[in-house]
Amino acid sequence: MINRETALSCLANLRALDDAFETDNASLIDYTIEWVQSVSREDAGEDIRLAFVAAAKINHLVALKESGKSAVTSFKAGDISVKEESGNAVKAAECILNSALQDAQALIKINSFAFMGV
Repeated sequence: MINRETALSCLANLRALDDAFETDNASLIDYTIEWVQSVSREDAGEDIRLAFVAAAKINHLVALKESGKSAVTSFKAGDISVKEESGNAVKAAECILNSALQDAQALIKINSFAFMGV
């Protein structure tokens, strides 16, 4: 099973972590680690891919949270314009999460089904 330290170590490769990050996002971190443990196969052990899935999911949730924070999205001073596009961080985080889930699919329990045709 993965632990908080390993997940945060992987997360440090995806985003800058300041001193307050872990405190400010404690519930998201705990939720994500519990979720990954709940969907992991019993024989998955401590595979680093699961820690990276947790890190990618934390990164995605925090990106979503931060995308709604900024009150200023554009600024213009004379001929210079600056526009913040928070959606790019969310899209990048989603791509990383999808990639991590794809890479760890052999370690994750499949508890759903889909009709492929009738």
